[in-house]
Amino acid sequence: MGDEISLAEMLDEVDFRNYLERNGLSENTQKEYANKIKQFLKYMDKFKNDNLNEDDFLQKIFEFINMKKRTWGIRFAILSYLRYKEHGNLAVKFNEKYRGKFKMKSRKLERKSISFGKMKELCSILPMPHKLITMIQYDTACRINDVLNIKLRNIEADADGMVKIKIKEQKTDNLRTIYISSDTAYLLAKYIEHIKKTIGLKIDEKIFKISYILHSYHIKQAGKKIGEEKITSHWIRTSRAIHLLNKGYDIITIKNLLNHSSIKTTEIYLREAGLDSRKLIEEEPVKW
Repeated sequence: MGDEISLAEMLDEVDFRNYLERNGLSENTQKEYANKIKQFLKYMDKFKNDNLNEDDFLQKIFEFINMKKRTWGIRFAILSYLRYKEHGNLAVKFNEKYRGKFKMKSRKLERKSISFGKMKELCSILPMPHKLITMIQYDTACRINDVLNIKLRNIEADADGMVKIKIKEQKTDNLRTIYISSDTAYLLAKYIEHIKKTIGLKIDEKIFKISYILHSYHIKQAGKKIGEEKITSHWIRTSRAIHLLNKGYDIITIKNLLNHSSIKTTEIYLREAGLDSRKLIEEEPVKW
């Protein structure tokens, strides 16, 4: 472990901040993360002669983070630093080993997510097309209105068959291309085929003739059946983000998927602690 990471090293702040900038972090966040890493390296310098193995090293990171009044900011900074130093495997292992073990010193926040098991249960209850809408929203982590506005011309497939959707965000007016899982793509193809045969569907028409209010009603009714009375469609978006965080994906990946303008928004959004969307689906396939 000592050969892999020099615990006594000095931070190359310019290079580290350039790395953060390339990954979409604001100037203020770059500065904040650099300061946090300086504190971290100073703390780790105490153990430079201890020949720490990998588990000991991760334990020291955990102890350092838990010394802070608020743990999530320093946690994200260190995980970003590990990836910057090309030790992404350690970032993943750290998340897996210490998930849920941090002291929660900030105010308690109301849960706004469900497990993936509950997500599958929810979709099994929802009627079509609300099931499909929910699966697309989960895969893409988009806002529900953006999913409801998808038009037939927005759906494309790569040469290898992977399906992508061009989604225009109402909030930012940005046009994004996001891949969906094979299970969702199969159900989407079946649904489009059915709509074409029954009522017809032109290339520039929305594929879902569903209002936000109607979809929200079905989400609420299905939520009650699985013991989640407070659920809203926005929980689908937050659940996807938190599931990825728990699987070891870093906050930069999640920020890019959610398309937040500031990583601060993502930190608040997750209430916790770049891959592109195609790689995300390939490396973390959703199995409905």
